[in-house]
Amino acid sequence: DLVRDGKIRYIAGCNFEAWRLVDAQWTAEDNSFAPLAASQFAYSLMTRSAEEEMIPACRKLGIGVIPYLPLAAGLLTGKMNRSGSAPAGTRMSVEQHTADRWITSHNLNLVQKLGDWAHERGHTVLDLAFAWLLAEPIVATVIAGAGSPEQIRQNVNAANWQLTTAERLEVSAIVESNPPENGGPYYSTAGYFHAPTELAPRF
Repeated sequence: DLVRDGKIRYIAGCNFEAWRLVDAQWTAEDNSFAPLAASQFAYSLMTRSAEEEMIPACRKLGIGVIPYLPLAAGLLTGKMNRSGSAPAGTRMSVEQHTADRWITSHNLNLVQKLGDWAHERGHTVLDLAFAWLLAEPIVATVIAGAGSPEQIRQNVNAANWQLTTAERLEVSAIVESNPPENGGPYYSTAGYFHAPTELAPRF
């Protein structure tokens, strides 16, 4: 009704399981409701488990993907030094559980490999993190936080780097040969709030 009345333009889902996304879209179609236009969930070079079901479901249904945590809570900013110390004022400096999840020797080595690949092409690992996401056709836009005007400029400028399909595959191969630690699995709304994940109904 809100869409029909012009009070909102689109509706979207956040942290759905793939089956729930499909169910919501079918329910909308069967009842002549406004369909979901987008789905929001964690997706980045370090968090790719959504590619197993969520990304294919969105492609099939024509639902745009809006990734959040594109920089893996700051790991892909390039600010993390080799000692693994989070810079003061960053998310990982105040969220110990987030730092414990992401700051590992293996993950720092992977970020270094990605950074080297980006630097060879005149860019930063932050640029690569955004460009890799935006090179996926089903990604509509990216949710990016910023703590300063300079960070906003960096995020916007990163979108100007357009990876080719071959380049995206090359970057993906780097990640796949060095799988991130603690990058998955995909979690739904239930998982986000540490509640049992609801299973698809069985008939």
